[in-house]
Amino acid sequence: MSIPNGPLSVKTALTLHSDYVTLCCVIRERSVVCHVGIERPIDTKEVAEMLGVTPRTVTRLAEKGEIPGFKVGDVWRFHRRDIVQYIEEQKQGRRPKPSDE
Repeated sequence: MSIPNGPLSVKTALTLHSDYVTLCCVIRERSVVCHVGIERPIDTKEVAEMLGVTPRTVTRLAEKGEIPGFKVGDVWRFHRRDIVQYIEEQKQGRRPKPSDE
């Protein structure tokens, strides 16, 4: 991408995706690129499918603070990356510990 000479300018593009809103900024001459991704929150049904449990179990886990989430009104919402991280942490916790030799 080339940006013409002249006063400092900012070019902003907003791209909407099903899971993300991405805001990209290119600032000429300062070599600054901003990339901000805002993930679309997922609901208890989607989390339940990822974990192989019921939506009610997801709600219980969130209420106990065992999985990261946030409430919008009375409805729980989650970020997919947090649930993926939770799954990975659970896998790590279930691995057998190496024996002391």
